[in-house]
Amino acid sequence: MADRRASSIFWVDVVIPPGQKRPAKWTITLDSVSIRKYEKVEGLLDSDSDDSSSAGGHFESAIEALVDTASGFIVMPANAAKKYYSTFLAPGSYELDEDGYSAPCAVFDDLPDLIVSIGRQTFTIPRSNLITDLEDGTCQGHVIGDDRQG
Repeated sequence: MADRRASSIFWVDVVIPPGQKRPAKWTITLDSVSIRKYEKVEGLLDSDSDDSSSAGGHFESAIEALVDTASGFIVMPANAAKKYYSTFLAPGSYELDEDGYSAPCAVFDDLPDLIVSIGRQTFTIPRSNLITDLEDGTCQGHVIGDDRQG
């Protein structure tokens, strides 16, 4: 049987909350989250600045992320998800509802890849892995915003 791994396994420590002996959830620390389109890298979780020449998504302090292999969605703060879609999609070309962002599939052609840095290793998630064709001409984005904690 062929090896199905795209690359070697990358290990990173999980975050153990203060006063606990083991992690309550599969939480890791992110170094950065950014997008690249036309050779331009833009941080998604930078301060509220709209300056696209900012620090490329590197954080001033550690950002924790929950890793859930049972989900195909990437959940980030609502303002970062909005920035991901609004930076490259025309206003009014997509909608936001309780299931996330959706639009005619052709609209998503302009979405950029997502670049995540964890433990000094950079991973690129292709745009094609960030959308699902709902088979009615509509696609749903897998990057969603949620400001709830825990």
